[in-house]
Amino acid sequence: MDANTKEIRRSLRSVRSSIRGKVHKSVYVRVDNICRMVEILLSRADELGVGSHDMHVLSRTATDYLPSAIRPYLALPREFAERLPQADGRTAIQILCSQLDVMYAQLWQVYDSVMRRDGDRLLAHERFLTDKFGGNPLQIPPDPPGTGHRAGSTRRDRRQGPDSPRSEDWDAVENLIRAGIRQLAEIVRARRNK
Repeated sequence: MDANTKEIRRSLRSVRSSIRGKVHKSVYVRVDNICRMVEILLSRADELGVGSHDMHVLSRTATDYLPSAIRPYLALPREFAERLPQADGRTAIQILCSQLDVMYAQLWQVYDSVMRRDGDRLLAHERFLTDKFGGNPLQIPPDPPGTGHRAGSTRRDRRQGPDSPRSEDWDAVENLIRAGIRQLAEIVRARRNK
């Protein structure tokens, strides 16, 4: 972990502890979302590049923009911040939330950029594999012309032919899928009950 990464993490901890129990929920949620997004992106810092614009946005948001927005807000009495309008007619909480939304939107653009690069790498690898080995032999060919969807037919009905999988094979696949869905539902229920 380099010095910049440590500084970013330290700043996030400081911001979180400075607002705990001192701000309205709308502020807390926004700050927490920003901190989580920074942490997600920080785990991919190598991909952002040390001197890149994206890394600059990430670093400055965590170490400067976010703390600089929070400090003056925390200096105000909470009742004043939440109720009394400022010079532009908005309350301090509205002004802060607007600033936090701008920061989150900027971080989201960085996140989107990282995800798009991942998608581009995935597509490039698919092109490489296709060039190297040819098309996907497991790909199900489209229905022949003139055999389109008939009212009341199922996908299985349309695929039945001399070389098609037997009905029992499809039933086994459907049963496996249903069992997997039931297992996932049980896991979700168990986690919710914890």
